[in-house]
Amino acid sequence: MLIHTKYQNIGGEDIAVDNEIDLLEKEYEIKSLILENSFKTFFLNLIGLNNNQKKINNLIEQHNPSIVYFQNTWFSIPSSYIRLLSKRNLDVRIKLHNFRYICCSSYLLKNHVSNMESCGACGIENKKYKFFNKYFEESYLKSIYSIYFHKKFFSLIKDANLKIYVLTNFHRNFLINKGINEEKISVLRNYLPEVKFGSVIKDDDYILYAGRISKEKGIIELLESFNKSNVQNLGLKIIGSGPLLDYVKKIYSSEKIKFYGALDNKEVLNYIKNAKAVVTATKMYEGQPNLLCESSLLGKVSIFPNAGGIKEFFPQDSSFMYDQFQYDQLVEKIISLKDNGNLDAEGIKNKKFANEILSIDKLIRKFKESK
Repeated sequence: MLIHTKYQNIGGEDIAVDNEIDLLEKEYEIKSLILENSFKTFFLNLIGLNNNQKKINNLIEQHNPSIVYFQNTWFSIPSSYIRLLSKRNLDVRIKLHNFRYICCSSYLLKNHVSNMESCGACGIENKKYKFFNKYFEESYLKSIYSIYFHKKFFSLIKDANLKIYVLTNFHRNFLINKGINEEKISVLRNYLPEVKFGSVIKDDDYILYAGRISKEKGIIELLESFNKSNVQNLGLKIIGSGPLLDYVKKIYSSEKIKFYGALDNKEVLNYIKNAKAVVTATKMYEGQPNLLCESSLLGKVSIFPNAGGIKEFFPQDSSFMYDQFQYDQLVEKIISLKDNGNLDAEGIKNKKFANEILSIDKLIRKFKESK
């Protein structure tokens, strides 16, 4: 039985959950419960009238599942309820797609970002004279409740009898350093289904970024680095939406830099397939970088920072990794794409590695071994 709370804006983690259901259905009979994420749910939680626990209890009673597998529980399922389930004769598991439980673990901003310029998990900035950890900029109430919720959640994953899945060894070690028993934590990557194509774009003299257009994703640094590279006959295509889209379109649109807004995944994959390389300048740890994984599965080169667990999705001798925040290195990597005769070989190497770590058999075996 798999339980997931949808995000208000459908994103990569919702797609990852759909893919994981498809994966597990190859081996198990899956009963899934997909919960809504809305202000109404948030309000009902505050006054104790949320009936999600009743829905879960009914499904458990009807189907007697061998495994109860939680994905995102954001506001919809109290940690105290999951703790109660873990005390019953049930195999309770939970998957952490991000580090939000740490971002919301303190009411003080200084405890969130410490001495950093910004948080590597969520991108929130360390602002002078700002004391409260206002995770939701638009709402103190939601921020306060989120901190309360995630304090309880961290206590749950630390103390309760359950299995924890994370996407990278970086995240696993992060949890161990926070005092969580390493025997509870397993790395289970997200499954990516086989890619199938329709139309093909002919031009391959471009590099591609696809994702959120925001400060924490390093979009401005990427655009500046591309302009500094000044590579002739090489364009940059930007796919995605976000708070900085209008601004960067106005400032950076040119004959070489094109913005396409949000596109469906099949269109994005076609652009990846025909790109010289994909690129990211993210300032965050990231979980599993879908853009880069899809690029590898399509036999393409990726330019990426050494941040969090990103490098775990590439061979150790990857030629296009640069030190995070070292944008002169990013410029050099972009320049190195031109007249580089090793791109095909690098792409083949990436594809082989990605197929190995993301294979259906390996992922199902990892899930089975987690009893």
